Amino acid sequence: MEPEVWAATLQESENGWLTFRPDQTIQSGCIVSSRFGVKQKNKVRPIDNFRSSLVNSTCGVREKVAMDGVDEIVSLCLHWLRRKRPVDPDVRVVGRTWDLKSAYKQLAVRADHKRFAAICMIDPKTNEVKIADVHSMPFGALAAVHAFLRCGEAIKAIGRCKLLLVMTNFFDDFTVLASKGNSKRVGLVVSFLFRKLGWDVAQEDKKNAPFGEVFDVLGVRIDLSQQHLGLVSIWNTPERLEELRADVRRLLLDQRISYEEAQRLRGRFLFAEQNVWGRNSRQAIVCLEDVPDTSSGPVPLTEGPAVSPAFSAEQGPGWQEARLWLDGACEWDVPSSSPICGFGGVLFLGDQILAWGFELPRAEGKKWAERVGKQQLVFECELLPYLISLQLWGTLLKACDLMIFIDNDAARASLAKSFTRKEEGARIVFEAVEEEERLDVQAFFMRVPTSSNIADGQEIARLKEHFGSPLHLLAAFDSEDEIKELIDVYWPGIGSDGVKERVKTLLKWSADNAKAGKRRRREILRDSLETLPSRPARPELAKSFEEATRDNPLVLLEGLARRKKLLRSEADPTQRASEEKVAREKYAILLCSFIKEAKLPVTEQLQDVSDPDSVWKRLFGNGKVPEPERFSKDTTWIAQLNSLTSDLKAASAPVRQAPMLTVAMVVSLELHVVKKDESLFERAMSWIALVAVFASMRIDDLQGVIPKSMALTDAGFRAVLGRTKTTGSDC
Repeated sequence: MEPEVWAATLQESENGWLTFRPDQTIQSGCIVSSRFGVKQKNKVRPIDNFRSSLVNSTCGVREKVAMDGVDEIVSLCLHWLRRKRPVDPDVRVVGRTWDLKSAYKQLAVRADHKRFAAICMIDPKTNEVKIADVHSMPFGALAAVHAFLRCGEAIKAIGRCKLLLVMTNFFDDFTVLASKGNSKRVGLVVSFLFRKLGWDVAQEDKKNAPFGEVFDVLGVRIDLSQQHLGLVSIWNTPERLEELRADVRRLLLDQRISYEEAQRLRGRFLFAEQNVWGRNSRQAIVCLEDVPDTSSGPVPLTEGPAVSPAFSAEQGPGWQEARLWLDGACEWDVPSSSPICGFGGVLFLGDQILAWGFELPRAEGKKWAERVGKQQLVFECELLPYLISLQLWGTLLKACDLMIFIDNDAARASLAKSFTRKEEGARIVFEAVEEEERLDVQAFFMRVPTSSNIADGQEIARLKEHFGSPLHLLAAFDSEDEIKELIDVYWPGIGSDGVKERVKTLLKWSADNAKAGKRRRREILRDSLETLPSRPARPELAKSFEEATRDNPLVLLEGLARRKKLLRSEADPTQRASEEKVAREKYAILLCSFIKEAKLPVTEQLQDVSDPDSVWKRLFGNGKVPEPERFSKDTTWIAQLNSLTSDLKAASAPVRQAPMLTVAMVVSLELHVVKKDESLFERAMSWIALVAVFASMRIDDLQGVIPKSMALTDAGFRAVLGRTKTTGSDC
């Protein structure tokens, strides 16, 4: 490429960017760097090698350079669309790019630094070395990059702050967004800005395209044609894709590749993959990384996945979302000298919940271990469920956005990178990615703790430990709130998303098994009636309680409540105090709402207060009064109360037991309950009186009924009393 480099150097000399030394001598303190060429598309770009002359080694920066890439441009588009979705054609978002012409050459080298900026190259006609002094920023000097980037940031700052332009810059490319109705005026303002600052802009048709909803920037194509739906699409430009395909076809034809070609192709593949959803060429890119840097020239292509040139220009986002939970396990069984391998997966797809599980036969597991050459196959067992799930549910997952939860970091990382250096794992990963491409699945892999992985068998084992049968679990909850309480007790620490998934699973399982549960309860009830003794028996209390606990699953609810109360009693005192404070404020606000609804006199007194909410909270939510200030501890008041109590007892009539209801009264109450033409209130009061009679309770005891414990089942009405007159005020 020496003739092309020499021709480009002569053109730079004509432009005044460099000057050849007439005497071709090197003065003391002058540093000369060589020049070579790099082929880019259909031209050769001259590069000044300031690395070999160690000039670049003298340059250091304290701050990291931040440039606006494709992510920033897309972020600006989405921010614009979120604030106002375009309806009229004139307010639709359009964009275009301005490209500086020979950007580095428009900046001069500092006069006292020119002795470090000399270059040399060979004249192909005379085969002599020519030395030249560079006057503009050389392409290849590290300091020139940072100097130009500072200028680019300054241009962007002026455009944003002074002209209120929506502008980004990446090296010498400046992208501007505008509304379609204002695009012409914005274009004139941007052109005036560059002209006024003295910067030359490329005028070629390819680099000077007008504003449009589809525009090219940084080798990618940004499509805003569906912006009314809130969508911004990004593709690789057709030119870049065709260049990659041509390079790949040439390599496959030659079956040889050099280190320089491998590095160049790797960089272009990585850039292309950043802007499309492509994972199939990941293993091929790693093969390009492994090409050795040898002086013997090109090396044969390695035996591995062929580099795929099929970058899809039609690929878009999936039309549905799904979540997939995976788990695998492997343990070595010493007696049989074989691994015990198990796999499983749970899929949430819309309203569907699907699951599969499988244990590999010992003989097959032994053959697998012998073929791989190791005993422990945990890594492979964690990878395999993903491939099996894609093959099993392929028709359901087609064109789907899939979120995968795995509790093994190594497997998750290998699937996310679509690469592992372990041979058996690489085969599984490659097949899984092939399935992704075939099904057009867009996968996202997340780490989930083992305790929160619903595909893991530990949660099922914990349920079996606490519930003797599925019937007991079926009777342990009737609503979402009760399921959340059950999860809080048996699986503490699970996140909100995990709780939602388990609530949804248990509700569906309960609905699917409701009929079977009712049928089983009727069978248990029938069997118990058939085995009743012919004459009354008086079993022991402990034995009766055991039988009731075993046969009646509803008893487990009381145990669950006791367990929850025990956990609260063992909580940290500081945490319990904060919870009590929150509860006091909650019930104080509730009490205030009752007082306001009743329109008690105190509401009129507090209407003119500046901050009535804080006053209500102070009046009714402060909790306990300090003990020294309590009115109930005053000795004078206590003595007065004792005196009044004695007087009342002396003057009161003797206590008499309330007369019992007659049978006629009870019958009339029953008739009144079923009489539909009576008011609902009177029928409800009659029913409450009957409940007290049938349960042998006082009327006051009904005040202690826990509302959420009331249930009407086939066995009858059931409720739990939180406190009765005989249990005392502290129970």
